[in-house]
Amino acid sequence: MLSVYTAIGSSLLAVSTIVRVIVRARLTRQIASEALADSDPKDRPEILKALPK
Repeated sequence: MLSVYTAIGSSLLAVSTIVRVIVRARLTRQIASEALADSDPKDRPEILKALPK
């Protein structure tokens, strides 16, 4: 019975980690697009270089 709980717990941990990574990527993309929209054209290469690939 303990192994069932361990399997469920590790599955939930994996799912929460994946969701956290996806949410972080979306937020980064949203912040970057807002920064690009608000920036001067001469600053845009610096913003694009700072983005994660």
